[in-house]
Amino acid sequence: MAIIRQGKPNRICIHHAAVNGVPADIPALRKRLAGYEITHSKKDWAEEIKTPGEYGYNYIEYHIAIAGNGHELRLQDDKYVLYHAGDNARGASSFNLHGIAVLIDGNYMTDMPNNLQKEAVARIIARFEKQYSVDVIVRGHKETSLTGTSCPGTNIGTHDSGWMKTVITRANEIVKNNLPTNPLQDDPVSPSEDPRIAELTKQVNGLSIEKAELKKLFDAYKIESEANYKLISDQLGTETIKRKTAENQSLEWQSKYSTLSNNRFIWIIEFLDKLFAKK
Repeated sequence: MAIIRQGKPNRICIHHAAVNGVPADIPALRKRLAGYEITHSKKDWAEEIKTPGEYGYNYIEYHIAIAGNGHELRLQDDKYVLYHAGDNARGASSFNLHGIAVLIDGNYMTDMPNNLQKEAVARIIARFEKQYSVDVIVRGHKETSLTGTSCPGTNIGTHDSGWMKTVITRANEIVKNNLPTNPLQDDPVSPSEDPRIAELTKQVNGLSIEKAELKKLFDAYKIESEANYKLISDQLGTETIKRKTAENQSLEWQSKYSTLSNNRFIWIIEFLDKLFAKK
């Protein structure tokens, strides 16, 4: 079984897997790690140094792994001595005996590390310093191994050159300014970054366009309806005027007839009065 570390860890050793392609996120990283677990379990010394597997891995010889999006996954507890650096003979300076192993998954002889991974490793270093109250020493595997290796790859660099140097500089900034050291995946997600918000925004924009199109159709229908209403009203108005004119003419003729009738009746009466008066 794995050896329990004596004292606080004070070193971090950076590794790559030398497997082409960077796993984009934690699910993709887990798939990779399942294969690494099998590979490590077949080592001659595997049963002698296996851990109880508190985080689901008994044989993997890394404490933490990082995906392409900077999200990290705990593999082994810091308390275990893991054989990853090939430097037991260094004694007090050994990264195996006094350090933790951080895997940036991918092949950084060809792959390029990104800014999210940079922030993730820097936070791990700063968190390590705060947790253990130590001035942590950070090295790439090839800087401490007693046998030749290209790990963690040319594109990762070393503690005093290239990408790794910028990581250490960022870690110092985090410690100095008391910035967050939590894993990136635990950062609060702003609405603008939440993919659900983006999808809802897209749907809202689509509905806004649809609403505008419907308004155009409604306005056109309204204009057409008003024009038809005016036409009908005009037609009804013309018919009403004609009807009223006819009614007025009828009344006028009735009045004339009545007047004429009355006049003729009066004339007859007067004529009769004159006729009988003479007799």
